[in-house]
Amino acid sequence: MTLLYLLVLVHVAVAVQVSTKSGKLKGDFIRNQFGSNYYAFRGIPYAKPMISNISSKDAQPIEMWNGVRDATIGWRSQPNVTNERQELEDCLYLTIYTRKIRRWLPPTMAHTYQTSPVEVYFQGCNINSKDNQTKSGTDNLPNDVVKVLIYHREIPSSSPGDKTKTDITTKDQLLALEWIKDNIVFFGGDPQRVAVFQGHSGLADIDINRLFNRANRT
Repeated sequence: MTLLYLLVLVHVAVAVQVSTKSGKLKGDFIRNQFGSNYYAFRGIPYAKPMISNISSKDAQPIEMWNGVRDATIGWRSQPNVTNERQELEDCLYLTIYTRKIRRWLPPTMAHTYQTSPVEVYFQGCNINSKDNQTKSGTDNLPNDVVKVLIYHREIPSSSPGDKTKTDITTKDQLLALEWIKDNIVFFGGDPQRVAVFQGHSGLADIDINRLFNRANRT
């Protein structure tokens, strides 16, 4: 008699909440088919939404929102993103993957808890950005690291010496780093131990270390 064993790989996601200085977020607690557990928060805004008539202007810090914001969807799925042009303009969001969170941590007590180092990756806003794919942020995610993907504008320069467009990108990145500095502790991250990587943006002319130092001085 032949015994047939059916192996079912289950991907389980349970909603969780975290309170940040910008407001409350609803994310996912995920257990994948390999038995790895982690939290995922996608589509977190670090700046006010950009629209076509201000897409070339400096981004402004996000204001505190009311209620609980849904962070179970990526920035491409936000209600205000309805076409490809808007995807490239209104994309000032970030995604966080972590093994631990501080669900009910008062901001005044954040410094009293043990935290983990943070890895930040600049992704840019292009058609190949895949923040909706859970697997994209959790491959080889160490137990003691918080991973952050930052999406920012990549506006083509009109000439090789045009620094205006580069400045827009740099300011987007700086604004995101400032949000991380203020809020990453609620996701188990240490704002004093952040490693910044270029990711897929391809903007080799930006001094990443200088950018991060500027964020720490604000």
